[in-house]
Formats: sequence, C-alpha cells, structure tokens
Amino acid sequence: MKIKSLLMVALLSMLFIAATENSYSQRIIKNYNEAITANPLAFAFGIFNVNYEMQVSRDNSVVLGAQYLGYQGWTGFGLSGTYKWYIFQEDEKAIKGFGFGPQASVLFLGYENDSYSNRMALSIGGEASYKWILDDFVLEPVFGINYNVLSEKGLDWRPFYLGVNVGYAW
Repeated sequence: MKIKSLLMVALLSMLFIAATENSYSQRIIKNYNEAITANPLAFAFGIFNVNYEMQVSRDNSVVLGAQYLGYQGWTGFGLSGTYKWYIFQEDEKAIKGFGFGPQASVLFLGYENDSYSNRMALSIGGEASYKWILDDFVLEPVFGINYNVLSEKGLDWRPFYLGVNVGYAW
C-alpha cells in the first residue's frame, strides 16, 4: 500500500512537471518597441491627449504628444515631447518598467471672450512613469513637474500633474 502511494505521488509529480514545463516553453515573450496611449482621467478636466512612444535604443525612448483643451471657456491645442530613460531593467527592452526624463511642451490658447486670444504657453520639466504591458495592453501611471518658461498673465497653471495612460503597445 505504501509503495502504491509513493508511485502515485511520483507519477503525479512527473505529470505536473511535464505540464508546467510544456506551458512555459509554449509562452511567447514579446519585445515591445512602440506604444500609443491616452489619459482618460484628463477628460474630467476637458483635456484630450494622445501620446506616441517609440524606442530609440535599448534603454531610451522618445514620446511625442498632442493635446486638445476645452474647459471652462478655454480652448487650445498643444504639442509635447519627452526623452525617457528606462532603468532597473535586466532583460527587458525600453518602454517597459520605470522611466523618467525631461519634457517640453507648447500650448496655444484662446478664451471665449477673446481676452486671451492667440496666447501661447511654453513649459519645461520632467516626467516619471511606470509602464506595465499586459498582452499588448498598456497601463502607465505618470507624474510630471513643469516650469512655465513663457506664460501669459492671468493663466494659473499647476506646476505638477498626475495621470494614468492606457493604450496599446506593439
């Protein structure tokens, strides 16, 4: 009886190991080089943004962004650029994990009563994020700090921002 139990345990263990080993060998590991994302939380403030990220080296990427603003009488269009370093990676390629880098953005603004027509704001700063990619789906919490280099009197901009980008990677 004892030998039968031991044989059964050994057989089940071998089957489990074989099944586990086979499932790992079947798994495909993707290397992501590009992503497109948007921040759905910004919709609450009348902002629509889209970001395109492209890997330029093993540890770096470039992010190009476009924003549309339509909030409390303000309308505007903006462009931004970020150069990111991805660190704390072992075998991963860039655009996954923790990334940070400098950012610059320009925003062209107008106000409904023309008191701020054809205005421009220019800011420089930095951004830090952590990007997860799960089956081509991107989830990326973002924190940024900006300094307004060129801004109009009466425009009250926050020096920091938070967001969560979601999107698709390939």
